[in-house]
Amino acid sequence: MNAAQGLIIGFVALLLIGGIFLFSGEATNNTTVRVGYLPILGDLPVFVAQEKGFFEKNSVQVELIRFESSNLAVEALVRGDIDVLGEGSIVPVLIAEQIDPGNIKLISYLDIVSETPFDQLIVKSDSSILNLNGLAGKKIGVFPGSTSAALLRHFLEQKGVDVSTITFVQLPPSNQLPTLESGSIDALLSFEPTTTIALESGSYTSIYGSVFASLLNHSPQGAGMMSTAFIQKNPILAQQTVHAFDDAIEYMQTNEQDVRETVIPKYFKLSPQVSQKVQITHSISSDEMDPSIVQAFANLLTELGELPHAVNVNGLLFLQ
Repeated sequence: MNAAQGLIIGFVALLLIGGIFLFSGEATNNTTVRVGYLPILGDLPVFVAQEKGFFEKNSVQVELIRFESSNLAVEALVRGDIDVLGEGSIVPVLIAEQIDPGNIKLISYLDIVSETPFDQLIVKSDSSILNLNGLAGKKIGVFPGSTSAALLRHFLEQKGVDVSTITFVQLPPSNQLPTLESGSIDALLSFEPTTTIALESGSYTSIYGSVFASLLNHSPQGAGMMSTAFIQKNPILAQQTVHAFDDAIEYMQTNEQDVRETVIPKYFKLSPQVSQKVQITHSISSDEMDPSIVQAFANLLTELGELPHAVNVNGLLFLQ
């Protein structure tokens, strides 16, 4: 059984459980919006909305709930444990969409390009690994869940690296740099802000820029999403929540320096120096989403064998 098949079996069970919750009317809370997030910079719109009062402006009261992997967060969304996920991998969503479409709507997505890399391959500065070929036979740390390892594996195969000799080790962000420093892994596919923390320390170096952007420029690998059950039960509150995220994304685009000075240091516990240098990946708001971008990514996953068959994303986006 491959990783995609295993995820499908898991999501079948989750969707059945989610259906029971929906039928019993226990899937959502009508007063507080439960917003899941991951400790990565892709979830910056969550913290901008919180810090700059966009939830309050749109009459939305939130409870923020942290997750350590996209798979766990999306499972919670399907199950009805949260109503919104600020940003998570779109891959488990596409898998769920193939099994029982219409349970999740995308409300935003990241626009991952090489100029502002969301991810980079890093090693210790004194490592003998100087390029991608040096990764053969090594251990590489990846973000928890199936997506990062699967995409990295395909990327390295395209570059002619023998991935059969590579061990992919799933690590939460808090353990990534200590594990790399200890030598328990030889390289790390790091996300922001971990990448800039590492590079600014002088103890680590990058051997390659964005893997995700290399596979598909303008990659929507990460996306904000909302439970369809929540939308159906609370249509006005759902609209208000989406507007709060849209406001936050617009603020990020027009007030980047303020975000670097007031939001990133507070919510990610970063020094002013690191906060000024982290790569902020552009987020696409609900009213700017392009279905063809998401479809291109879904098609890529199908070609790579990560999706068992093609998926039509036309009904997946929350289009106002």
